[in-house]
Amino acid sequence: MESTIDLHADWYEADYFERKYGGYPDSGRYRVRAEKIISLTQTTSITVLDVGCAYGYTVRELRKIGVEAVGLDPSRYAGQKAKTICGWYVRASATHLPFKDKCFDVCYSEGTLEHIPEPLVDQVLKELERVSKLRILAISWVDDPPFHLCCRPSNWWFERTPPNSYLLSTGGGSEEGGYWAFKSEECKK
Repeated sequence: MESTIDLHADWYEADYFERKYGGYPDSGRYRVRAEKIISLTQTTSITVLDVGCAYGYTVRELRKIGVEAVGLDPSRYAGQKAKTICGWYVRASATHLPFKDKCFDVCYSEGTLEHIPEPLVDQVLKELERVSKLRILAISWVDDPPFHLCCRPSNWWFERTPPNSYLLSTGGGSEEGGYWAFKSEECKK
């Protein structure tokens, strides 16, 4: 299944993964990400959509521990890798998720939303809210031109984050030095 791809998907092809990330190697951090999802949700009886899954390592680790997980990414190159690595992959844009309302328990996205052009951020966040009951979002606010298209501080992201979401509040998109803040319905203005 493929939806409209409109987020500079051509930027995130072989050159991006091979040069910028040295081939985007597999590492223990993906197991840590899977464990973080389980820790925050307190169950493995969930369905997870990994938005911006790249090669699908987190999806693979979630599936190893019994979680029904699917990866989504606009990159053809990453998708070819994800099909091999995790087997559960959809090529699509985060602006138009090709899924029914609330069909996932969790939308997980790490290191992805900063790649969304600022005028589309609210649309993407609405899509994440539409297809899931809970969001777990880790966003880097480190400037990295030309790839980080929306570099805003954590409070800017938290204001836009849908209710029933976790947001990594500090640490710039990684576990190191950060904590997970939960935004409940009561926090919504």
